[in-house]
Amino acid sequence: MTDPQNDVPAALGRGPGHTWLTWFSTPPMTSYSTSFVRAVSFASLLALVLLAGIWFATKETAPSIHVRWRAGLSAEDRQALERRFALVQPQFLERETWAYDLLDTSRQNVESLVRHPDVDDTHEIDREAFRVRPEAPRGQTSSWLVHRLGPRVLSDLLPAIVGALIVAYVVATWTSFRQWRAARVRPQAATGVAGSDELPRDDQPRGPDMVSR
Repeated sequence: MTDPQNDVPAALGRGPGHTWLTWFSTPPMTSYSTSFVRAVSFASLLALVLLAGIWFATKETAPSIHVRWRAGLSAEDRQALERRFALVQPQFLERETWAYDLLDTSRQNVESLVRHPDVDDTHEIDREAFRVRPEAPRGQTSSWLVHRLGPRVLSDLLPAIVGALIVAYVVATWTSFRQWRAARVRPQAATGVAGSDELPRDDQPRGPDMVSR
């Protein structure tokens, strides 16, 4: 007699040679794990769609401005200030003056830039209203809402966050597909094992007395 309890996992690839890799390919079928995987897949996809929508709705070409730094400012300090104020695409012009694309055009960031003691002067910025002039030329870099409203660390970590969301969606979707496939294979395997316990009537072994007849 075969034991259906042992043969069904073997038919699904969970026999004696079962490893963690095999377990990953055919995850356990429970209502909790299925719901959790589907929730992860839906949440990660929703987050990616929302980020893409916000990016398309708020995307714009960053304005180009000039900043004249304090004389004697070291390159290390200047680069630190460039990261702090979201100044990218640096181009040296003359003396202490550099051209930049300004990603964060919020009033708070512009005011902090104008008032900083290491900044002697700026160009294409209204230094009283603390905003970029509307006629300022456009640069080469695209900016969006995260640059203007979010903390600087958020914009720095955004590529890693998007990558993690993509990985989570792919893994959760693949796991959900494996669960669906395992749910279809499991009843078929169980039915096949149960049916193999009883041989057809014509194949039943015959004793000597039955053969003589």
